[in-house]
Formats: sequence, C-alpha cells, structure tokens
Amino acid sequence: MVLGAICSLAGIAFGETHYVLPGDKIQPVIDDAKDGDTVVVLDGEYPYDVTIDGKDIKFKKPFGDEVTINGDVYLRNLDQHFEFNGFSVFGDTENNEAIDIVNCSDIVLSGISSRRVDIHDSYALVLNSDMTLLHLEGVKCLTKVLKSNISSSIHLADSASEGHVFFQNTIDSVRSTHLEQKVIFAYNKIQNIELELTGSVIALGNIIDGFYRGPKAEPATSAVNQTRFYWNMRNNGKSNLMMFNNVIRNTGNPVTGRGIQLLGVGNCEIKILNNVFSNIHSRNTDWFCSAIGIDHIPAIMEVKGNVFVNVRRSIHAPFDNVKVEGNYEDGGGSWNQGGYRGLNSITGTSSVDFKNFAEGDYRLSENSKCIDAGAPDPWYFDRDGSRNDIGLYGGSMFDPNGMTTENPVILFSNHEPLHLIKGKDKTINISAGGIVVP
Repeated sequence: MVLGAICSLAGIAFGETHYVLPGDKIQPVIDDAKDGDTVVVLDGEYPYDVTIDGKDIKFKKPFGDEVTINGDVYLRNLDQHFEFNGFSVFGDTENNEAIDIVNCSDIVLSGISSRRVDIHDSYALVLNSDMTLLHLEGVKCLTKVLKSNISSSIHLADSASEGHVFFQNTIDSVRSTHLEQKVIFAYNKIQNIELELTGSVIALGNIIDGFYRGPKAEPATSAVNQTRFYWNMRNNGKSNLMMFNNVIRNTGNPVTGRGIQLLGVGNCEIKILNNVFSNIHSRNTDWFCSAIGIDHIPAIMEVKGNVFVNVRRSIHAPFDNVKVEGNYEDGGGSWNQGGYRGLNSITGTSSVDFKNFAEGDYRLSENSKCIDAGAPDPWYFDRDGSRNDIGLYGGSMFDPNGMTTENPVILFSNHEPLHLIKGKDKTINISAGGIVVP
C-alpha cells in the first residue's frame, strides 16, 4: 500500500515556486511561470506595472510582509480561482485605475489598499480592503463587496444580469449610470445613493447620512448633497424597491433638501418600511423636498412603520394605490392626501418615545407610542411574533447587530403558507436564491 501511494505521488506534477526579491522586477518572473506555479513577492516596494493574463498561477506575499506595487496591476482572462491578498497598489500617473480586472471567473481581493479598482465582466469578491474608487462595469459583472472602505465612491455602469451586493462597508457615495441590474445594500454607512434606471434594489439596515464624508475622513459640520437616496426608473421596465430599517438623515441643502426621491416609478413595486427619517428640511415647498417623494403612480407602494423627526414634509405620494399606515411624526410637515393617506398615523415627542433619539439611539422607550403601532399585517410582525413596532427595530428583516456581526445575516426573506396533505405529501423540497456572505 505504501509503495502504491509513493508511485501515485510520483505521477503528480507539483508547480514550482518563484521568488521576487526587493530590487527585482515582478513581470519577468510572472512571464517565466507556468500553469500551477507560485510567484512569491517578498517585503519591499516594486515599481512598474504587473500583468497576469490567462495563466493559472498563484501570486502571493509572505504573511506579515508589506509589499507595495507602485504601478498598475492588470488581471486578465483568469478562468480559475485567483486570490490577490494583502498588497498595496498605488498605480502610476498614466492611467486612472490601479487594479484593473477584466473577464475573470473567480477573483478574491482581500486586505488590499489601492487608489482605484476597476472590475469589468468578472465575478469578484472584495473583502476587508481600502480604496478610493471602485468601478463596476459589464453585463457579466457580479461583485460582492464586504467590510471594505471606499473613501470616494462606487460607480456602477452598464447592465448586469447578476448584480452586486454591498455588505457592512463604509462608503462615501454610490452612483450608477443607466443600468438595469439587481443591487443589495445591507448594513453599510454611506453619505448618499444615486441610482439611474437601476433594476431591483434592496436596502436594509443602512445608515445614509449627509454628515458622513467617507471612511477615515474628518467629521463634517454640515451636509452638502441635497438627496440621501435617489432612484430614477423613468422609461424603464418593471422593477422593485425594498427599503427596510434604514436611517436616512441630515440633508444639507437649505432649499432642496430631501430624503428619498423616486422618479418614473409607473411599473414599479415599492416598499418603504420601518425606516428613520431625521433632519430633512428645506425652505422649498415643492413635492421633491419631502422625506419621501415620488412623481408618478407606482404599480403598488407601501409606506409603513416609519419615523419622521424634524422634517419639512413627511411624504408626497398623493396616489390612491399608495398605502401609508402606522407612521410616526415629531416635528413633521404636511401629509399630501391620497386614497390611503395617513391611516393610523401617530404624532409624538421623540425625546419621550425613544431612548435617546438626538444622539442616534433609536430604540423605543418603555412606554413608547410606537410599540405595536406599525403595520398590522402578519408578514411584517416583529421577531417575537408581536405586531410591528414603528421605527428602526420593527419587523423581522432587521438584525440589530447587522453592522458588526460575524455571523450570516438574512437580507430578505418572505414566505407564503405551505399546505400539505397528510399521507400524500411525503417529500418537501425547499430552495432559495441569493448570496450568503461571511
């Protein structure tokens, strides 16, 4: 048996390991490497660009070594799993990007520091990384960005049939340009989100704050952008927008400050539940200066269990198929009238009904008016099975530890009752679609 194992191992071709020493160039070593080989770059700074195109190799640095590439890194046509971990890539002065990924099947960027990362038509995971700008583009682009810091913005371009997930990141802003895809934002801290013609969107547990200036930036004294969440679906097909348990606060423009602005939503289904809107105000009386404002009749829209504190105008959605129920106001403005407007709405004092609203503690006080006062529908019940509480901690979607937990978080789940016939139905198959993140 031992002899057979030795003979079997003799037939396996292990790749070679190539080392790059400080002062050497990385690219010639990569060019000499063959499929299955490993290139190890030792502690130091390395000028010049690096390109890995179509090769099945490993590219590493020793644990604890600090390796800086003062050039661009190009990853091209990699159809195998490839990890790029722990490197600092600052690029050169000739191109905008520092890391450029094109047509790759399974890329992992972990612990990366970089100026700009471009990902084109690739499946990629970005984890625990720092960068100035992240650009995602192409119809085959699927990206998961987890626990990373983007100090400027994330830019989404082109249609992507798969879409993107942003989970537990700190981001200055997110922008898209004329694309149609699925996007999930969960438990991020962002200054503003601006989406043009984006498809289905789920936003859960985010803090969207105009005072925020991105990771590692000095705290701002005033907000500059006028809209915290902007979604323009004009001339687009049917899409969905689900916004659960987010904090939307601090618009800084004194004339046109607004929280959520939705345009061209005629074919869309929209749910805005258990969010907190705070310090959204302006001198302008137009509809788009509301905490929530839409300009057209949606297919269906629900606005339930939300909190409005110190807003110029709470909601502008004067359409018969917009259901507004079980919301809370303190210092709110007018409610435009429509078929379902203002059902079971509550007026209260935020300093009494919340633990410490002024300091961002949105938990309900012991005798809060918001307890069991939100949406009565059973599918919106709280986790303990009671009626929906108005505010951030109401409903079953939100994990109070979602910003910090290391455990999986359910981003969205809705189930219809399942009826089984005793003695006939013997096999039950349960399946679900989605992305599970660490």
